[in-house]
Amino acid sequence: MKNLWPIVIIMLIFVACEPPRYEGVNIERIPWPQVEHSNYDIIRHDTVIGSMSTTIESTDGGYRITSLVNIREDTVTLRDSTYLVLDSLLNPLLCRKYLTGGKTPLLVEAQYGTSYVTVRMIPPTGSRERTLHIGRPIYDNEEIYHLLRTIPYYTGYKARFYLMSIYAARFVPVSIEVCDTEPVTLSYGVKKGIKIRLRVNRTSHYFWYEAAPPHRMLKYHNSWTDIILLHRCDTL
Repeated sequence: MKNLWPIVIIMLIFVACEPPRYEGVNIERIPWPQVEHSNYDIIRHDTVIGSMSTTIESTDGGYRITSLVNIREDTVTLRDSTYLVLDSLLNPLLCRKYLTGGKTPLLVEAQYGTSYVTVRMIPPTGSRERTLHIGRPIYDNEEIYHLLRTIPYYTGYKARFYLMSIYAARFVPVSIEVCDTEPVTLSYGVKKGIKIRLRVNRTSHYFWYEAAPPHRMLKYHNSWTDIILLHRCDTL
């Protein structure tokens, strides 16, 4: 199961510390439609090893994100499913993740309050719970794909905030910077992409987003994995 952790991006089991008060992101727009579904290939060493599907939809007073990551490893398929509820400002309210396919299935849930988050981990051996005191702005790690769709896209824009990894039950300061515009090669052609760098400690992760609305993520890259948008995208 160890190879799944790098795929579900930025699991953030890095050195964690009490974060400083960062400023958060400027939400310039909400670019997605009422309902949007996107599919991605997960690639390692030029080989497709899995898939990711993600759906974001508007609800009364906020948004709901569901996603499913499948990773083929030897003779098993590891599955990581996510259910995430956000308010109108993209603050997380509830996140549930269910990991199966390995020796031990795992259910993790995070309930967010105004100044705390309670994480419950429910393995077959029994549940554990931890409550962390937090400050704003904090975002759930599982919303990062969509959060970066809302920021200003001018070169040099920077922001600092912290992300919560519910698997690790920790939050970690991160920084982002809009780097430039460059072409992104996809299976169905080349698209103009806005390149964004996200730094966690000394590790860099890169994202490319459509320059035009609805600003879907075209590509994600780190030193071991690429996640590439497939052509199909369903919207309502």
